[in-house]
Amino acid sequence: MKITQYPSAIEFFGWAFFFGGFLTGPACEFMDYMRFTEAGPEEVSKESVWMPAIRSTVKGLFFCAILIKWAPTVNYFAALEPAWEKMPFYKRLLFLQGAGLMTRSKYYVVWSFAESACILCGFGFNGYDGHGNAKWDRLINVRIPGVEGAQSYKLLSEAWNIGANIWLRHYVYLRMVPAGTKPKPTSAIITYSVSAMWHGFHPGYYCKHRFCSSMHLSNYIIVMFVSVSFLQILGRKIRRCVRPLMFTPDGKQPLPFWNTAYNTIGWITTMGIMNILIAPFDVLYVSRTMHIWRGVYFFHIWFYLTVSALWFVCHPQLLLWQKKRIEKAGLLSKDGGERKTQ
Repeated sequence: MKITQYPSAIEFFGWAFFFGGFLTGPACEFMDYMRFTEAGPEEVSKESVWMPAIRSTVKGLFFCAILIKWAPTVNYFAALEPAWEKMPFYKRLLFLQGAGLMTRSKYYVVWSFAESACILCGFGFNGYDGHGNAKWDRLINVRIPGVEGAQSYKLLSEAWNIGANIWLRHYVYLRMVPAGTKPKPTSAIITYSVSAMWHGFHPGYYCKHRFCSSMHLSNYIIVMFVSVSFLQILGRKIRRCVRPLMFTPDGKQPLPFWNTAYNTIGWITTMGIMNILIAPFDVLYVSRTMHIWRGVYFFHIWFYLTVSALWFVCHPQLLLWQKKRIEKAGLLSKDGGERKTQ
């Protein structure tokens, strides 16, 4: 969104303190805000804003009720107490799953209210769908079913903090990918590092977003931790090897049992590991993070190392298996390439 001229102080601070995004930071790019505020009457949607705004408000109130009910007792700070340490391992692990939901619910509340405010003033209008129904998702910042039902870290990232992810994608990630080339793993790592830096400089942000390396605090030396970026890279590699096997050889139809099993395992591992990883996002300090992660025996790190080793050993055989299935189905062309299917 190119800014062709410097904004006045009123324009800039109007954007920064626009009530639709005041609780959550600017809800849109500056030029989107300027185009909306300068729009004439003929450019403003005539659709009713009330029902979509009420739905967003109710959504925020629902998660507000969840927070009031459970957040005082189910949170990452409770995992610092002796009572949590006395729980069996599986209960400690399950407790962190609930704590992760409580942490995300805080964001669901403020983002839903911000979305409702943007809809009320007409800013949330995003044209019409194929059936002629008005869309009000222009400034939506989270797709809750997409987050809670994510079967991979890629899908989770696409549904969470959408506005920030769009900014990171266009202004960081894609700028490191030369035209005509494929993204490299370093692009994702640097992008997550930029995300960590804008959150602040508490060590906890870096345990989540990237590797914490040689950071000394309270006599702790932080060894290399698995981050979202590394898990996302690993997930892409596994997907390329395994997911085609969950479909018919032509890639058109999913195999009901195997595809369901693949998606279920993806959801359990994605959310299970994520709810451990985001603990430092709340507790912030390395000593507190170490306390929680020790309580689950650094399960997420062992998981990453084990799955990485399995991928390294198995992926040649999985790729060979894919090729044999295609050959058996007669979908391999004479030059050895896969035939195009309709």
